[in-house]
Amino acid sequence: MFGIFLSKLFKIVFVQWAIVSSCAFIGGIVFGCQYAWGHLSLSLNKLLSSNDIVGIMQVQRHDFLNHLQVLSGLAQLRKTDRALEYISETVYEINRERTLTKLLPPEAGLVVLFWYQRLRDMGIDFRMELNTDMSQVACGDDLAVLLSELFTCMLSDTALRPQEILIRSGRAEETGLELILRARGDLPVQALARPCEQARKMGSTILVEELEGMVWVRVQLPQPTLSLA
Repeated sequence: MFGIFLSKLFKIVFVQWAIVSSCAFIGGIVFGCQYAWGHLSLSLNKLLSSNDIVGIMQVQRHDFLNHLQVLSGLAQLRKTDRALEYISETVYEINRERTLTKLLPPEAGLVVLFWYQRLRDMGIDFRMELNTDMSQVACGDDLAVLLSELFTCMLSDTALRPQEILIRSGRAEETGLELILRARGDLPVQALARPCEQARKMGSTILVEELEGMVWVRVQLPQPTLSLA
């Protein structure tokens, strides 16, 4: 009996320690990202407004407080297994956002994070599959403008009904490095006039494919010296 008591006590103490440590870890990530966003905003003031930057920080802070409330509730209910599972899920989600500034130029990563939060609020599934280091692929400001133009045209065009947007990096032998945006509906060629002009300035190419109601917008970027993540 005493052994069982010690085992349960150890489990409770371990979970509490894990929760506190994880909260500190999550908090460090969140506030570290906010510090980085603050510095990046200086170079993106023409693309994202101060309100946009503050909005990104507020969403992250709000999410962090929600995580604390959930973990506190699970700890009070002594749902240790669920608490550990929730910690793992939360760390995975935050690390996915951190990938944006690790594998993309930081300016482009900030723009994608802005749209990621906006699309989430709109109920549009936004998936990221970044497998290649693109941090040196192009001028960060230019790529940020291009991505912002693409997201804007895909959401503002009434003929296009985005249900899912995928941004993916990959390395193909013939086509080089690609970013792929995917949505459902019809996307008129003229809607891509501004993104195509921005891509041309960067030495990039935009290709559009439509298959069974799915629109694929591929951005072929200049081939740099890359390292796989």
